[in-house]
Amino acid sequence: MSGLTVDPTRVLNKEDMKIFFNSLFWIAVWSMVGPTVLASDLLISGKNEIFDNPFVATGFNTTSNVLTGSISVSRTAPGETNECRILFSSNTKDQKILQVRYFVVGAEDGVSKFSDLDKASVVHDGKNIKIRLDRKKLEGGCEWILSFVGEPSVTQQGDNVFFVIPERTPGAWRSVHTIKSKRAAFYKAPGGSPVEGTYLVPGDTIYAYEEQPDWLYVKYQGRKKLTVGWMKKADTVPF
Repeated sequence: MSGLTVDPTRVLNKEDMKIFFNSLFWIAVWSMVGPTVLASDLLISGKNEIFDNPFVATGFNTTSNVLTGSISVSRTAPGETNECRILFSSNTKDQKILQVRYFVVGAEDGVSKFSDLDKASVVHDGKNIKIRLDRKKLEGGCEWILSFVGEPSVTQQGDNVFFVIPERTPGAWRSVHTIKSKRAAFYKAPGGSPVEGTYLVPGDTIYAYEEQPDWLYVKYQGRKKLTVGWMKKADTVPF
């Protein structure tokens, strides 16, 4: 201990006190609001359990750094199930912002539709990563359906709706897509003939493992079997 030198206690001056209290202020703000984080902080391909409500699937392409995903929220009543589907894709120019489309499965006229592009943002409250949407722009009966799910998965604050992104089981796919065409066929190879009797319908979710300019190599898990093959990008909801 003889070689140890101890500095005398330092007295804080006015500037030190200003820095100290300023730091406390921003810590308090961060605790209440949470900092905005990059969409790439979601950067895993994964999904939670298919029967979870909401069901969330994400795909992250490590080559393009683009995040894609789908949030499916359902409300069940006697004899019917209503669904709110929110599709999103990150903007590589500004990873804080997501491009969003609302997908209405089986609209009133019997046709599945998707909305015009809207925007959402990715935020963090210190514990969870969330997607923030404008409640006034929700489509497809989403607001009514979301009120059924409630906290902690979905919360509303003023005109903002927050979806908590749950823990997801990682997967090897690179992107997540939703079918828009009435009969989206599978192909054995890009540009080849469609596989007879095998097709998907609007609202089906597919997971892409490989991509070519106009094609996706995908897997679709149905109730009874897994279907694998090539599909046209034009058959999916665009971003």
